[in-house]
Amino acid sequence: MNGSEPLSSSGVTPPHSPITSVRQLAGILIAIFKSRAELATLELQDEQERLISLAIYLGLAAFSLLFTAILGTFFIVVLFWDTPYRLVVLGGMVAIFAVTGVVSLLLTRLWFATHPPLFGATLAELKKDSVALKQELS
Repeated sequence: MNGSEPLSSSGVTPPHSPITSVRQLAGILIAIFKSRAELATLELQDEQERLISLAIYLGLAAFSLLFTAILGTFFIVVLFWDTPYRLVVLGGMVAIFAVTGVVSLLLTRLWFATHPPLFGATLAELKKDSVALKQELS
């Protein structure tokens, strides 16, 4: 007893009223929501920084590789222009770019499939909170 609880006539602390229990539950739920919202905000900031960096790197890589492919193709076609193999060389270049594009798309798809979902930690914590709350209420 810390002196703040009212005593009944028998000197025993009375049980909590339903209103007090609801207030305590509401306070706990608000505290849980606040901590989870803070976690979600931190995750969103991390994800935003990661996506900005990824977009910059991908943009720079795409720009550089595009110009490399255009100038490289132009160079090879000019190199073989006066030979009977110019159409074979041009077709080979198209095939190389097609294969490179398909492989790049498959690797990108694999990367997104293996990357954890957005707000993964927040969702995991909310799931744990839900299980704990269900156990507490049972």
